[in-house]
Amino acid sequence: MASLLRKYGEATTIEFPLIVYSQSDFSDVVVAFNFGDSRGISITAAGDAIANTNNLPSFGMACMYRLSLVAAEMTCLRLIVLVVDQSTPKLWEDQMICIETYGHPNAMHRFDLDSLQQTGYVVSVSKP
Repeated sequence: MASLLRKYGEATTIEFPLIVYSQSDFSDVVVAFNFGDSRGISITAAGDAIANTNNLPSFGMACMYRLSLVAAEMTCLRLIVLVVDQSTPKLWEDQMICIETYGHPNAMHRFDLDSLQQTGYVVSVSKP
């Protein structure tokens, strides 16, 4: 499983390889994705929700594929992207990509990596 860090509420593109089904080789064959092959599980403070991603993955270069995620898909603590081949026979091994968000009070990580100035949260102050 790959794990990535992306900004909360901003559209992004992720890249990932595909592995040939029941082998250990990267797939260099361009595959056509179908509706339902790419699903996202949004993990929020309110609970989990699963839905197809707004876009389908596309071939990038070499053995890499790209998936563009819209801003609304990135409004969660963590987004788990499942890339599952539903065809028979399967062409690639199922993939799972974990994306943690940052830079917002509702993100997994509140700090903003894009900002030079950080806002601190003081929990308590005590003297020794």
